[in-house]
Amino acid sequence: AVTLRLSDVESLQLEGIKFELFYQGESHSVKMSVLGKQHAANGACAALAAKELFPQLSFSLIAKGLESY
Repeated sequence: AVTLRLSDVESLQLEGIKFELFYQGESHSVKMSVLGKQHAANGACAALAAKELFPQLSFSLIAKGLESY
């Protein structure tokens, strides 16, 4: 089973959001320049889809990709 979760979702006001993203025992701090905590959940879903569709991508690279969104 695939395990993906996020925690510690925090609003940075006009600077965006930050959260911890966990996948299969790895974790990464992610900061996104988007407003609204819902975007963190959407980002986590995007990360899961990316990892499942492209298993050769590292989780670290996916987390960095979320930050550039």
